[in-house]
Amino acid sequence: MAALLSRALGGAPTEPSDTETPGFSDVPEDAWYGSAVRHIASLGVTQGCGDGGSYCPDSVVTRAQMALFLQRAYNFEPPDNAGPSFEDVGADHYAYEAVESLLAAGITTGCRSEPALFCPDGVVTRAQTAVFLIRYLDRSGG
Repeated sequence: MAALLSRALGGAPTEPSDTETPGFSDVPEDAWYGSAVRHIASLGVTQGCGDGGSYCPDSVVTRAQMALFLQRAYNFEPPDNAGPSFEDVGADHYAYEAVESLLAAGITTGCRSEPALFCPDGVVTRAQTAVFLIRYLDRSGG
């Protein structure tokens, strides 16, 4: 996911400086995805996982986490709506504002319509990530 996001955000720098980019103990400098992880971290898209010193490159990414990544990457503002649009993402959910902002921007329609669900704990696939990014790029003229 880091590689897809990094490319959509202009590509990863080959050598980000240590002062600008947080390092993660589980991302080797020479890992094929290392520059992408460092790039999205330098932009504030990811903050790592668990203790903050790790990235957890072998973990799955949930739809809620992807919503947060996209909101951070593209600075989507949450809409002023009366309440939650999805039954499974209440106003107290950690990704509520991110999910609502993606819906308002036309980036997501959720995972089911009757009832309206986002499936925040579902694993986001590469295909879903590609759709999210294409919708954003189409709407932004990018």
